[in-house]
Amino acid sequence: MENETISKISNDPIASFSPFAPSSLGYQFCQAHGLILIKSQFGLVAVLPVGMAQVSSVVLNKKIIPSRENPFPKVKKGDELSHFLFGGSDIVSCSKRIARVNIAREENETCKMI
Repeated sequence: MENETISKISNDPIASFSPFAPSSLGYQFCQAHGLILIKSQFGLVAVLPVGMAQVSSVVLNKKIIPSRENPFPKVKKGDELSHFLFGGSDIVSCSKRIARVNIAREENETCKMI
């Protein structure tokens, strides 16, 4: 998967000025995100780290990025997949319903995420 630029920031005040209202959101509201697909015993699992708002950032661990030398990197429980430069952001994980993974907890019950 190649990296893509999702926004362009210009310091040129003339180039960035427009008398018309923009039809899309500017860089201020772009959320950086990553997509990691893991082939597991439960089937495919998608992990999406999502950076939030103005401090949006996602840094994928180089060890999990496919390369010519290692087209299918292995991961195990506890391996770092990514991190955020500025903290508070979201992680979304998706699996097929058939995986029968239950992460629901009773009210006020806590669990350790590993």
